[in-house]
Amino acid sequence: MAFTPTQLQIVSGCLMSDVVEKPELGKTVLEELSKLNIAPLPECYEVLYVHLRGSNADMSAQIQARQDDGLPLDEDFLTRLCDQYCRNSELGPVLAESVEQMLTQIDDIKGVAQGLTASSEDFCNDVESIASSADAPDLGSTDVKSIIEKLVSTAAEATRRNSELEGELTQAMSNVQSLKDAVKEIEHDAFTDFLTKLGNRRRFDNFLDTQLKPDVREGKPFSLIVGDVDHFKKFNDTYGHQVGDQVLRFVAAILSKHTKGQDLVARYGGEEFAIALPNTTLENAHKLADQIRGAIAKKKLVSKTTNEDLGSVTISFGVAHYAEGLSPGAFFEFADRALYHAKNTGRNRVATFEEIREREAS
Repeated sequence: MAFTPTQLQIVSGCLMSDVVEKPELGKTVLEELSKLNIAPLPECYEVLYVHLRGSNADMSAQIQARQDDGLPLDEDFLTRLCDQYCRNSELGPVLAESVEQMLTQIDDIKGVAQGLTASSEDFCNDVESIASSADAPDLGSTDVKSIIEKLVSTAAEATRRNSELEGELTQAMSNVQSLKDAVKEIEHDAFTDFLTKLGNRRRFDNFLDTQLKPDVREGKPFSLIVGDVDHFKKFNDTYGHQVGDQVLRFVAAILSKHTKGQDLVARYGGEEFAIALPNTTLENAHKLADQIRGAIAKKKLVSKTTNEDLGSVTISFGVAHYAEGLSPGAFFEFADRALYHAKNTGRNRVATFEEIREREAS
């Protein structure tokens, strides 16, 4: 066997200590963001998480250099670092794969231990049978019986030791399973927006990449909605970040309420949201966006802390429908262009990329 039970415990313990610390690290990241007066946007959270974990020396060097120059760690700076260093990070899936391999290895070792136990039990039964026949008068010697009894005792002890080994291995498997659960939690956090609990930009981009593959889409319609809260910066500056966060959570709740299981809703960044709609036509996507727009606009907001009447917020949406041959990036850009067309033509409305095409063609 590759590991003794003690070695297995050491290996499992080391892996556990490396992973279980991360939830606590997440709390530290939040505290640091609060000290810096930066909203816990996915990009900012991820950069500080990686920095404090010490897993990207180049990025940490840039942060240190900026601090040495007396410049602030602001949202724009952290977002640029995220684009430069973190966009292609896939730590969660890599860790999950490593744990799966560890579980397979432990299963193999446990199988060996169970086999040893069964073999020892068979040996013990065989020797006991021999011991019973040792009472036959024709043996003529108590020494033979004594030897056989010792063999039985030895076999029984071997069985006991093997059972202990199996117990050790079972505990090791339990430890590794705990590790796997911890990694799944980390992986979930890596793809979830901290504030709204929606998917984050990374999850959305991965989902879009996967869903647009020909063998997944199978020629079915696919639409995309991109939305942006109108005048959010002014609202944020007037009432403060806490109320701004309340608004973003409210918008996220409305988006989730109006979408179905196959769809993916994400906070793409700041006050921008995106909805991927598999099996949805442009017409239906437009109707959905307008329903969400209306639901948000008619809601009167009240501060949870002061009960102050905050009025209402509105949101503008851009909608695009997938055309064969489009890359995920180009597809998103079409919806984003439609969003800015909606912004530039009055806000609190829904525009489609088709409108832009028609305007450009006229």
